[in-house]
Amino acid sequence: YVSTDTTKCTTLHMVGSVDVSKRQQLVSLANDLRRLNTHDLEEAASTRLLVYCALLIKSGLEPRQACTSCMAEPLTDDADTIRAIEHIIDNYF
Repeated sequence: YVSTDTTKCTTLHMVGSVDVSKRQQLVSLANDLRRLNTHDLEEAASTRLLVYCALLIKSGLEPRQACTSCMAEPLTDDADTIRAIEHIIDNYF
C-alpha cells in the first residue's frame, strides 16, 4: 500500500506516464473518494486503480471516462453511489 501523495505521483509517473497535472488530479481525486463516508464503497480507490486510470488516459481515453471506468464502477454497483463518484470526478476533469 502506497501511503503518500508524492509516492503515488511518482508511481503514476513511472508506470502510467501521464503529465504532472493529471497525476496530481488523479491522486487528489482518489483522496476525495477515500473521504466518502456517506456511501457504502466496497474498497477505497487504490494506487493500482490510479495506475490503470493513468494507463487508459495515456492510451487516449478521455480522463473523465477513464476515471469512471477505473474508480467508480469497480468500487460499487450502486447507481446512486456511481453518480456521486461521477460528480466528484467532474470536479477534476
